[in-house]
Amino acid sequence: MPTSSLTSLTLSLIFGAAQLVVGGVVAWRLWARSTWRRPNMFALLLIALWFVASGMTELFVSGMETAHDLRGVPSAASFTLWRGRADAALTVASVILVIMFLVALAVHYLRRLERAQ
Repeated sequence: MPTSSLTSLTLSLIFGAAQLVVGGVVAWRLWARSTWRRPNMFALLLIALWFVASGMTELFVSGMETAHDLRGVPSAASFTLWRGRADAALTVASVILVIMFLVALAVHYLRRLERAQ
């Protein structure tokens, strides 16, 4: 289990919270105003959602490190297992968002091609 300084851990928690809040606010505003239907805003929505997923992962992992430093739990083996799961979840979320972007891009260009004909 990596040992982190208190400053590093605090910055990680702040960074994760900031990612979650900023990404959530941007995603919510795009969704609530229905501006996400424009291609450039849809791309921004996907980026904002990635920030939400990344922030959640950062908070989860940093929270486990903080719990370990304060209380001695989780164990090193458990921490390694859950960190791997968190990284895998973020990777899956990233792949899904990239696929959504590529599909949206393809649909956008197919519609432009149809209009041009």
